[in-house]
Amino acid sequence: MIEYRLVTGLPLSDARHLYEEAGWWDRTLPDSLLAEMFRGATAVVAAFDGEEVIGLGRLLSDGVSDGFLQDIVVRSARRGEGVGAKIVEKLVETARAKGIADLYLLAVPGKAPFYQKSGFVPLANYTAMKFNWNNEPDNAAAKNTATQTRSGEKRDHETIH
Repeated sequence: MIEYRLVTGLPLSDARHLYEEAGWWDRTLPDSLLAEMFRGATAVVAAFDGEEVIGLGRLLSDGVSDGFLQDIVVRSARRGEGVGAKIVEKLVETARAKGIADLYLLAVPGKAPFYQKSGFVPLANYTAMKFNWNNEPDNAAAKNTATQTRSGEKRDHETIH
């Protein structure tokens, strides 16, 4: 039976494995960066099958006006079982309980229908934007799949959502 929990601590090896499997984590990066990501989150929901972490998601927020869902990830062997949808549901419940006024996310191409089933709608008349840390001309930063973040580590921007 799958159990969904708000967690304040999570073994970094479990989280790293999920991120690596999704292609979101460079194995050369220190676990301390991953730990900072989770410490900085307003809430983290993890899905457990026994003691195994099979999925997780983060809520980032100022606690009042806006919240953002980030890194909804499920072990590939467990996708299609509703785990991701339940993680989203728990994060939405948490945001509502905290009184967060608006909740947003960035969906990778093809994933919008998944989030729409959970109540998210496309933002008409808005464009998602990303700061160009590398000062690349035109749209080169969006085309470059291995640009650097502000701290200098490499990230694959085609898979981060």
